[in-house]
Amino acid sequence: MAWHPLAEGGMFRDSSGARLAPAALAILAAAPDAMMLVDQRGIIVESNVLADRLFGYEPGTLRGRRLDVLIPAPVRERHAAHCRDFHLLAARRLMLDVYGVRADGTELPLDISLSPLTETGELTIAAIRDTSEQRRAQTRFHALLEAAPDAMAIVDANGRIQLVNSLAERLFGYTRAELIGVEVEALIPLRSRAAHQEHRRRYFEAPYTRPMGTAGVEQFGRRKDGTEFPAEISLSPLESADRGRVVIAAIRDLSACKEAERERFRLAQAQEAVRMRDEFLSIAAHELRTPLTGLTLRLQSLMSTVAERGDDAVHLRRQVGRAMRQTRRLAALVESLLDLSQILAGQIALQQEPTDLAKLTVDLVDAHAEQAHAAGSNITSRVPEHLPCELDRSRVEQVLGNLLSNAIKYGRGRPIEVGLVQRGTSAELSVRDHGIGIAPADIARIFGKFERAVSHRNYGGFGLGLFISRHLVEAHGGTIRVESKSGEGSSFIVSLPLAPPPGGSPAVAG
Repeated sequence: MAWHPLAEGGMFRDSSGARLAPAALAILAAAPDAMMLVDQRGIIVESNVLADRLFGYEPGTLRGRRLDVLIPAPVRERHAAHCRDFHLLAARRLMLDVYGVRADGTELPLDISLSPLTETGELTIAAIRDTSEQRRAQTRFHALLEAAPDAMAIVDANGRIQLVNSLAERLFGYTRAELIGVEVEALIPLRSRAAHQEHRRRYFEAPYTRPMGTAGVEQFGRRKDGTEFPAEISLSPLESADRGRVVIAAIRDLSACKEAERERFRLAQAQEAVRMRDEFLSIAAHELRTPLTGLTLRLQSLMSTVAERGDDAVHLRRQVGRAMRQTRRLAALVESLLDLSQILAGQIALQQEPTDLAKLTVDLVDAHAEQAHAAGSNITSRVPEHLPCELDRSRVEQVLGNLLSNAIKYGRGRPIEVGLVQRGTSAELSVRDHGIGIAPADIARIFGKFERAVSHRNYGGFGLGLFISRHLVEAHGGTIRVESKSGEGSSFIVSLPLAPPPGGSPAVAG
């Protein structure tokens, strides 16, 4: 049944004579929103100025047009079916979230409220609101949610997830579609779900921003595959225009933090163990040094007494000599431990003085000649006549002595060459053997403490000689390096700075 606007005493009348309230036009004009009267065929009977302006029409020009002129073309056909049942939709007092189209063809998001104006539903009033700003605000909100550094989930008062960001998808292993509408308890371990539901109910009664859980109690999240992870969860209440009171939950995976914390604890334990070991080494070395000194003196006195007895005490003299060699070996190990403890404590002190490095080298080669001969090796040296330096003589003797001992040990039965040359403002001292050599993988580590390139069972020692030598050389401002290949021997090269030589440069051997 069609409606026609008739100016008859300020009322509208249809063909059956039904009368509307006389203030209908005034209501439309005074309404704070765009409003229209639409008949059951989808014809716009009347619209107010706000509706005309919203859709970009001159006042009054929407009257008599079909409603689908305000519907975007791609969905206009689908909306035609709705228009046929417009009076049925209105009878339900629906709120519609749709898009409209202006006279210039631009689209805009709308909220439309439909209400029947008469009991029979021949005329429907539509209140229309432009939601562009609301949509922009939602877009900004979603963008902020996506930009958050943590997984985010918005939960309503019923405990159902309304919105999540992509980080939440990745963290829990669900798609967004799988999470929307699901109870938030799906994201926590099974053992905690019953208690969590009660906590959630109490929180919504008096919400406030706070971390989730009890102080000192770890929180855990549960992924889709059932695995759990330690989590930090913060809750913030939010009053939402379209969803009412909701809670924003920020979830942070603490797995990496917990592992870092465990690693820090393990490191602290290791550091404490190292400190206690170094302290023990220092104490043990000092405690061993005193009785060893006394034992050495007693053995020397015994050797003198035995020597006075001549050939009658050959066997005894041999036994005392063996004991003295073992005592010297033990004393050397104790001295290494003392040096190690000083290096670790940063207490290496050098007593530098003018020294002829050439003479020092020759003396040490001579001192090791007997040891080399016993091992089937021969030591040759190529050094200048003089090479003045300013260094700690005893410490350089210790370094060179260690290199010569290693060359004899690992180059047994083969020749050993010692060289010394001046290179600019430095002296370069080298010790080369033709023994077992060092594998490339071992070269980088042999200067570390307690490191060896070969089996301890075959060669013995603490693995401290090169470590101590490196630190003593570096304490002089020098460097030590090795050139070696497996089976082809090794060359250790020590570079030490020189003091300016008096009276010009010394002669240097070629």
